[in-house]
Amino acid sequence: MNNLVKSTVWLLFFLISLTVVGQIQNAEIDTYLKTVNNKELRTKLTNFFKRSVQIQPETNGVTTLQIADSALRYLPFDRYCRAGSKGYGKTCLDCSGFVKTAYANNGIKLPGGSQNQATYGTLILDKKQLKRGDLLYFTNTYKAGKGIFITHTGIVLNDSTWIHSASHGGVVLQNFEAEYYFKKGRYLFATRIITDEIMVIPPLESELFEEFGIEIERQ
Repeated sequence: MNNLVKSTVWLLFFLISLTVVGQIQNAEIDTYLKTVNNKELRTKLTNFFKRSVQIQPETNGVTTLQIADSALRYLPFDRYCRAGSKGYGKTCLDCSGFVKTAYANNGIKLPGGSQNQATYGTLILDKKQLKRGDLLYFTNTYKAGKGIFITHTGIVLNDSTWIHSASHGGVVLQNFEAEYYFKKGRYLFATRIITDEIMVIPPLESELFEEFGIEIERQ
């Protein structure tokens, strides 16, 4: 088999693989949308999935443990503030600014704004598949402008804990059972920026949590 034939075969295999993956993901999206009871929200999600592109930024070998380490170092930020506010990035951050900064500190570029960030990475619709470093997205956490319905984001640390910049206390750790975010229909889906890491999520009492002396909010 000459090189041209080999190249053609591999190209066809690649295109078929993309088609199959696309069909599987479309089926997963359809299944997910059926679980969204709010008709208006279901329409917004449907339109978002149709037009959004899952952009994969360069990760250059960065690990999710490095992302978690960077995120945890912002725990002294006990004040939430929006971009342009006094002290932004030095003593306070908003949710998407926190995510953007934690990744930027490791050389990974993400845009500002939760809804913009949601177009980056691989879509994760099943909450049971979440891994360290995944980005969580929420709706209806504040009254947003026209066309904006993804209003909050945060970073998964392990199988029960996430970190985010919350309006009630700055950068905080919370359990996945946090009522405000997970039990009132606000949680939407997640995306995975680092997709090439083979990893076992550490238990709650991991070396990182011990290092930082972490206490977790469960409300």
